[in-house]
Amino acid sequence: MIGLARALGNREIGAVIGDLPGCGESLLGLDEVTIEDWREAIFRLGKDLTKDYGSPPHVASIRGGALIDHAATASSWWRFACASGQDLLRPLLRTQRISGAGNGNLFAGYPTSSLIKELETATPEDVAGPFRECSVPVIGTPLWRRAEPDEDAALTGALADDLAQWIRTCAAA
Repeated sequence: MIGLARALGNREIGAVIGDLPGCGESLLGLDEVTIEDWREAIFRLGKDLTKDYGSPPHVASIRGGALIDHAATASSWWRFACASGQDLLRPLLRTQRISGAGNGNLFAGYPTSSLIKELETATPEDVAGPFRECSVPVIGTPLWRRAEPDEDAALTGALADDLAQWIRTCAAA
């Protein structure tokens, strides 16, 4: 996401990466968070950006971001490689099963919470405005399937080009 934000900056498009409750420097633990908390955070971020800049932002989401992006106040929505909650949980369940690490209190190393239960049934929702599902092909192993964090400059550039064109198209409408 940071690489994509930088690539958009190189195309003269500003980007903000929202900080969700339970992630990063959050005062809440992941075990205290619900998917509704994430949706509320995205809603507030969209409202704040609208207030600060005079118009709603364009929202871009990748994978599980599509489970919460509909809550944003936005000019448009752009999604890449949408995933359901089950899609996100499946590799974690597989890893837990193979490692034998399931002890009832942890899920893939994270404290169990209602968020895990909510993700089991979560699916991307329709948005209330202009929408684009990006179809840039992923060649090789998708970044989200790799064991270690990595970058793919070609994919990042292609996504930034597609998203920048989408934003410009929406802005011109």
